[in-house]
Amino acid sequence: MAHFLGQDQNPILFSSSAIQDISLVVLQFIELARGERKVRPFNPFRVVAVRAEERYCIDCGDVRWFDIVYILGSERRFEICRCCRVEDWG
Repeated sequence: MAHFLGQDQNPILFSSSAIQDISLVVLQFIELARGERKVRPFNPFRVVAVRAEERYCIDCGDVRWFDIVYILGSERRFEICRCCRVEDWG
């Protein structure tokens, strides 16, 4: 199984066994697309809603937009700053 990258006269032959100057991200994406790598769930909990709210970020030192993740069956929430990506359980 192989894929060709590019449409010119000398396309790059991509194979997971070939050693080439292709980034690790591209290699992992192709493995996911081909079904060679299994996807593990990132969150062990069920998400009810994700909302954007402005809050003060301690790491940034200013008011920033946060993604607030509300969890099913819990009063707790997970907050992620969109600027510095700091995470906090609220």
